[in-house]
Parts: sequence; structure tokens; C-alpha cells
Amino acid sequence: MTDRRRAPRYQICRTTQAQFGLLQDVAIQSVAGDDVIVLASMFPANCDRLVMQLVRANGEIASLGAAVRRTAPVLSSGVMQYLLELRVEGLADTLRHDLSQTLV
Repeated sequence: MTDRRRAPRYQICRTTQAQFGLLQDVAIQSVAGDDVIVLASMFPANCDRLVMQLVRANGEIASLGAAVRRTAPVLSSGVMQYLLELRVEGLADTLRHDLSQTLV
């Protein structure tokens, strides 16, 4: 886009791949293998990409992709919340590996 003098106002250039996220703390209700049930204050939109982040035994942060399998609204302490059943790919293996490292 140019102004009256045809000097460029801005230039669109290639950028590096970036990501941003809106983090939300959830209360974990149960974990069984790669299946996790959490209580969340916000309902995920269809276009949301969910990622579960956890601190590993070595202090690194693991980011694991999560898919919503089922949802249900629940009333908790007079506040509407959402019970989310998630499939977190690689969670069981990550937890198993970390547990074996702490037992050594």
C-alpha cells in the first residue's frame, strides 16, 4: 500500500512460523492411559487446537496434542463449567518414561 507520494507504508515479508496460545488452567479429574478427564471454565471452540503441557521429571515442559472426545456442561459451586474428555497422544508413554527415570 502506498500513500500519495507512492512511498511504501509497510511491506509484507516472510515471517518465521509462530504460535501463540491462550492458556487455561483446568482441574484434572482422572487419567487413564492417554485419556484425561478435566474440568474447564471455558468450552473449547471447534477450531481450537488443544495442547496439554506438563513439567517432566527432568524439568522440561512437554507439549502433547489433545483431542476432545466428549464434553458435558456441569454446575460446580454455582458456576457453569465443562467436563472435557480428552485423548492426549503420548501421555501414557511420557508418564511411564518419567516414572521409570525417578525410580532409578
